[in-house]
Amino acid sequence: MQCPKCFTINEDEALFCASCGSPIPVVTNEEESQPAESHLTIENQPIEPIAPGTTSKVETASTIGNEPEASVETSPGATVPPQVTQGPPKNDFFNTYKDFCFASIKQPWQSSLATNHSHLSFGIINMVLASFFIIAALYLTTPYLLMRFTLFIEQLDPTGMTGGGAASAEEISAMQAEISELMPGFFELSMQPLFILGAGLFGVTFLSYFLLQSTGKQLDWKDMMGRFGSFLALPMSLALLAVVLTFVNLESFASFLLLLSFMLLVLALAASIFSYQTQQPGNHKFDVVFLAAITGAALLFIQYYAVFNYFSELIALLSGMEPPEDPF
Repeated sequence: MQCPKCFTINEDEALFCASCGSPIPVVTNEEESQPAESHLTIENQPIEPIAPGTTSKVETASTIGNEPEASVETSPGATVPPQVTQGPPKNDFFNTYKDFCFASIKQPWQSSLATNHSHLSFGIINMVLASFFIIAALYLTTPYLLMRFTLFIEQLDPTGMTGGGAASAEEISAMQAEISELMPGFFELSMQPLFILGAGLFGVTFLSYFLLQSTGKQLDWKDMMGRFGSFLALPMSLALLAVVLTFVNLESFASFLLLLSFMLLVLALAASIFSYQTQQPGNHKFDVVFLAAITGAALLFIQYYAVFNYFSELIALLSGMEPPEDPF
């Protein structure tokens, strides 16, 4: 079955394109059984003599539905150049990637099952962008989080700056603005946590691949990267939305989306593992729930370490002191 969007040949029972993830229209038996057009059939028809410089009926019938072409008269012994047939248009990488992400968000399970090794580049892009948007959302919501943490401490300590009473909206805005002015630059603060989270996503993907290989499942690491990247489209989009909301002073909702993005990273990894159990069921040495628990715990540790490194570096830059000792 050929995809109407990217012209990739898929299996007959495929519902989505293995290359771009677009839905494939279902062809009914009635459509398949319809006879071919009779005007294209040239068998059992008498062949009439062709006068020089004229066009035969067969040539005329074969060009029905095509663009009209000027007839060229050739002299004996002349060579006719071969006709060049134009193939399907080349895929635009950005549009194909966009369709891949939209399909992964709308139908994550079905789209992940349609992924293969050709989606490796899309999976890598989603891993990098998910790491970047999550750390960027963390950086942009840090003044709001620190302000809320300071107000919580002040409620526990009545001798603080608010005198134990509820802070006014003006005081809260002034406190958040002051913290924002003290914040260091994004790349100065976030490069190391960004590397930890990005490398961690690649690491747990290969860990999942080797653990699934140990259970006897037949899979390709490129396919694993593309499938995990397909599930990452949703947390990546939520983290991007959190970044956008910080620019319209909706840091509270952005903080919630950031927390949700961290949680969905673990769920995306678990869904990738369970999808192979759906495609290749059977009795194996290890249960997929056990494998999902191992890889999920590893990813939780990576997220914790990235956040710990972020706030340790932030405290060191704001106070001018040495960062807290790394517990690991």
